[in-house]
Amino acid sequence: MSLSNSRFVALLACLSLSACGGTSGGSSSNVVGSTAGTFSLVTNSSSSKTTTSSGGTSSAASSNNFDTTITFTPVPSVPGNVTAVSPDTTIDNGTVVTFGQVFPAGEIASGQVVQARNGGTNLPTQTIVKRRHPDNSIRHAIISVRLPAASVSSGQATVAMTLSATGSGASGTPLTVSDVTGASNPDYRVEIIEKSTTASGASTPETGLLWGANLKASLSNNADSWISGPLVSEWRSRVAPTATGISGGHPGLRIIFDARYQSTSQGRVSITMENVESNSSRGDRLYNLRIYQIIGGTTDLVYSADDVKHYAHTRFRKVFNFGTGSKDMLTIADTARLKNARAIPNYANITIPEATLASRYNEWVSSNRGLYQPGKIVPGMGGTGGREDIGPLPGWTARAMISGDPRMYQVMLDHADRAGFWKVHWRDTLKPGATVANAQIFSIDDHPNFSLFNPSYAADSYVGSSHMNWKGDYIPPTNLALTEPPGWGQDDAHEPSLSYVPYMVTGDRYYLDELYFYAAWHHIHYHWGYRGEDKGWYASSVTREAAWKLRTGGHAAWISPDSDWQKTYFTTKLNNNFDWFRTTVVPTNTIGYWIGWSGFASYELPYSPGGVAEVVSPWQHDFMAYTLFELCEKGYAATDLRDFALSFSVKRFTSGADFDRLDGATYRLPAKLTSGATLTSMSQLNYYAFGGVSYATRNPTIPTKVAGYNDSNGYIGIAMTALSGAIDSAGADTTIPSSGYVFLRDQAMYAGNGNADRSGYVSNPTWNIVPRNTVVGLSEAPGVYTK
Repeated sequence: MSLSNSRFVALLACLSLSACGGTSGGSSSNVVGSTAGTFSLVTNSSSSKTTTSSGGTSSAASSNNFDTTITFTPVPSVPGNVTAVSPDTTIDNGTVVTFGQVFPAGEIASGQVVQARNGGTNLPTQTIVKRRHPDNSIRHAIISVRLPAASVSSGQATVAMTLSATGSGASGTPLTVSDVTGASNPDYRVEIIEKSTTASGASTPETGLLWGANLKASLSNNADSWISGPLVSEWRSRVAPTATGISGGHPGLRIIFDARYQSTSQGRVSITMENVESNSSRGDRLYNLRIYQIIGGTTDLVYSADDVKHYAHTRFRKVFNFGTGSKDMLTIADTARLKNARAIPNYANITIPEATLASRYNEWVSSNRGLYQPGKIVPGMGGTGGREDIGPLPGWTARAMISGDPRMYQVMLDHADRAGFWKVHWRDTLKPGATVANAQIFSIDDHPNFSLFNPSYAADSYVGSSHMNWKGDYIPPTNLALTEPPGWGQDDAHEPSLSYVPYMVTGDRYYLDELYFYAAWHHIHYHWGYRGEDKGWYASSVTREAAWKLRTGGHAAWISPDSDWQKTYFTTKLNNNFDWFRTTVVPTNTIGYWIGWSGFASYELPYSPGGVAEVVSPWQHDFMAYTLFELCEKGYAATDLRDFALSFSVKRFTSGADFDRLDGATYRLPAKLTSGATLTSMSQLNYYAFGGVSYATRNPTIPTKVAGYNDSNGYIGIAMTALSGAIDSAGADTTIPSSGYVFLRDQAMYAGNGNADRSGYVSNPTWNIVPRNTVVGLSEAPGVYTK
């Protein structure tokens, strides 16, 4: 039975029989179902089987789009609880659920593990610690819990759990690879019939051959442990599919099996198709794909797709549950703990109305969600304007964290799966000793002169040709095409955070991979000279680009497992950037505005008396200021940079007659004069920006209102977020930043037409982030909400 596009959906009542092709192995075969409308990411395969699609190009509006028939019962989030949610009305006794959870420093001390309880009853609990705080307490763990039975008459069955510290967890002997790879254990087989051609139209040597790989054989050959305990064990095996009569595996395609077992016959497997190598066989591939489940002598076709165009440096996956009663359980994280641990922003304590949640969910259901379709992500990431996928975290992630609603989690996790569709995925096959099994992301420590940068900006400049790397680390040329879906493109300056929170709340290794790929891309696609070779500077970046790079690199550094080399790698690159900013940003001006200045059109400063050479975008500056605040909250040593940046965010709204606070959220402000000098005071900034013309004169229709007061993705919301950081960084006396915050909040709450304007901040809470400290002069709760 197909589950569509998520970690969690309701079961579909019926699917029609459809012939989907041949089988491999076993004594009998079954093929059930046809869902051409979407690319299904999760499949419960304990009974009926899945699905066919064609090339991943079908529209979600197709008549075969079963998603439109799903009806959900909202599951309320309970503060302090972690809630396991079934895709149907029952949870069998003994079902094991696995999830990720972040804890504040000191809560689960060294030598302690996590104990889950339901209604005062201890539940068997397994704790796999992935990351510790500096005091050696648990920061991030993957937790598995054996649940009691639960049932409801309609909607979804749930089990609420509280988590606390204990001295010991569940007992028992972990499964071994040999336990799950015997003749009677479940198996999966991936088969590819390649149809690729070179860029000139000739057949590749791989074309026409049947390439395949089996789960059990792959695990037996190489198995990298991810989880090992008495309740759950998980291994990874990365392999090249093989073809009969061909020496070695496929030169360009790779398959990752991430297999999780709660018993020898029950669990789930995530199967990732990768086209991410950096060798001469990289390039677009075209193939037919079949995935089979083999249990007890019966072979079932569980996924089928024809004419899959697998773009170079991208990947995608399918997830299958196997075993009697096995289904994909969703776990709603304890958002309060995530906030207290400084893992996520301090979102306002608002209630998102059910009508809003249902509407946003239906928007996602009706979006294009086939293979290489973006859902609600803007596929051409360079697109400008207010977008809910851009912010500290995307709007859909903010809604999931605030509401705890399973539908919002579904939307968040689906988009995290789609992160693999953009061309940022490079594994280092150039490094001596790299193998199919162990190939990692590129490290500029290993390749200080490696770069995908090309000043000609040719269409294929970022995928590698012989002329790209002028100082070494040559990328072998390829004769395959190197394209991407029309209109698509990655852009650092408009890049959403797609996989950080999904990894944190699930412990799913696919999402950690995605976080690593994106963070690594920010270094390797940049010219080696600009980045300081192995230093990894985000130099010569526009302000917003540098901010989002710091955000993603900071996420990777903070959540990387202690055992991964990426922890030290990304932390070092963060510190290198802090050092670079100290020498190249702070000395440039005394007001606190960030570099990344640019030329401008005259209409952007129509009242300026002239003499301006470059401008700063205050909203981009606020991106950077808040990013630095978050990094300091996570423990990184950049308080001087944070305070420098936040000072300008505060001054724009607290400088009295020197600078009208109504202009604080404007689009552009002067940064550099034609003389080469930078601005030295807010009054000087005011003069070169507005020539002494008052705000009321320039804005006669809204003489007392900040432009964009009712736009939740607008500059006022972004500025409020920066001022929230300033309040929390101010120490005991928050009076000055509080005055700016209260002014902006009053604009959002009261300057407009009441709830019609406020509702935008509730529907899209991307920037509805509030101070933890007391806000002086505010008698209501901080944040924007309907009344």
